[in-house]
Amino acid sequence: MNDLETVISENSDPLPERSSNVSAEKLCLIHKNCVPMVADYETRWKTVPRFRLASCLIHKSMSTRENLNITDFEASKELCPSNSYHNFENITKMFWKLGWKYFIVTRDPIDRFLSVGFEDRHFYPQTWRCQMREHASEYKFIKYSSDPSESVIPALVEVLEQQKVPKSYIDWIKTQLVTQRTDHSTINSEARKFLEKRLHSSPYLLELLVRLFYQDYKILGYELPF
Repeated sequence: MNDLETVISENSDPLPERSSNVSAEKLCLIHKNCVPMVADYETRWKTVPRFRLASCLIHKSMSTRENLNITDFEASKELCPSNSYHNFENITKMFWKLGWKYFIVTRDPIDRFLSVGFEDRHFYPQTWRCQMREHASEYKFIKYSSDPSESVIPALVEVLEQQKVPKSYIDWIKTQLVTQRTDHSTINSEARKFLEKRLHSSPYLLELLVRLFYQDYKILGYELPF
């Protein structure tokens, strides 16, 4: 999304009105054409057995992290494969559940939608991942923000301290989160700002996104946009 003129020319057609005046809260309770929470699309856990920590990775929430620089790897790269699991039950069979903390970094549905680029799987609801249909109540959700100090760092530090992670490790992680950004971040681009304004000014587009991500809003605890 770097070519602003192209983005504007391809996203300037008049938009229709909403199909309903129902609030977002009631929209998917009344209408059946909302995306249900029926899929278990992908599960990618990373574990740190020493501290009884496990994190499930969701595309475009936070990238896969690496020991030297937690932001310079794309989310598709597998790190520490011996500590990687693709099924929640496999972790619990290997390590039991006692004393373990399972956390997932999530992202506001609209913010994530605007950052996805053009890869289909990035458009999938976050609740289609990590076997949330069966295990959402067992997870700690950490809300991503473009400024890590707002929500990510305080929530993550709380989890790490609970698991007795040494302060030196926590301080290093905090520094990495504050000073580094993924190379493909779109948060400050002019194209992103244009699309965000267009989306928020269109009740029609907002309704479509609520229909698509309603379960993300409800289960992950984000405020509905109208």
